[in-house]
Amino acid sequence: MQVAAQSKTKGPAAPGRTPAARSGDAARKGKSSPGAAVGKSKRTMSPKQAERAAKRAEERRRLLLRAALVLGVAALLLGGWVGVSRSQLFEIESVDVSGNSRLTADQIVERAALPDGVTLLRIDTDAVEEALKKDPWISDVSASRRIPSTLSIAVEERVPVAVVDTGVRFWLVDERGRVLSECSPGGAAELPVVRDVPDFAAEPGVVTDSKVLRNALAVLAGISDELLAVVRTVSAPSVDETALLTASSVEIMIGKAERLDEKSVLVADILRDKGEQVVFIDVRSVERPISRGLGQ
Repeated sequence: MQVAAQSKTKGPAAPGRTPAARSGDAARKGKSSPGAAVGKSKRTMSPKQAERAAKRAEERRRLLLRAALVLGVAALLLGGWVGVSRSQLFEIESVDVSGNSRLTADQIVERAALPDGVTLLRIDTDAVEEALKKDPWISDVSASRRIPSTLSIAVEERVPVAVVDTGVRFWLVDERGRVLSECSPGGAAELPVVRDVPDFAAEPGVVTDSKVLRNALAVLAGISDELLAVVRTVSAPSVDETALLTASSVEIMIGKAERLDEKSVLVADILRDKGEQVVFIDVRSVERPISRGLGQ
């Protein structure tokens, strides 16, 4: 195969194309194209563009410096806080307990379960409060710091309203029927004793689900202060048979904890009219109260 077969045969030169013209064509071919010139001008920034780019670079540098400064200050503060919080300068030296009457200050500190060696700044006051609220006697608590070395614990205790006699043990309960603690037979002589409750299960810290006991407690909460002051015992074998026994041995059948204001007035009237002669009063029906005296 010949090389000449791959090329076109050149014809004679066009008329009028002198050597000088051909030389000019050659010179024009050596010049850059308009597109190349435009591309070159785009890569060159104007003075204003250069100024804006310099400003942006300066802003980025300042932001980086500020971020580094903030991180440095935070690291210093954190390191300082860790050092101060662990310092013996803020070691807990005393615990101030207030609001307690049933529990002693030592018992409350023990139930707070303070970690060994903990400082005032590192103590978790929320954890202290949660630990104390587990005690049946404590209804509310607030733990706070008193710089430099005192932990303050203010408690609010539940108030017992009756003693439940199970025949084997005696239990203090509050107005909702929450079992607070066991007590000795004479450990709460100022409180009425509830007996004969058939469905009472004692578990400290737990509110009873005994309907009979809850009715008896509602009776104690709803009768007049004058009547409550003379009640010594409540017999509660059932809701309808709930009865009060006064200090002068008067038995008062009260029944359901309803219309207690009216029942209290009826009892007061009967006791005033019949005095020491009365030994039995039944006000379960306020429309037809019954009373009996000695020998009846």
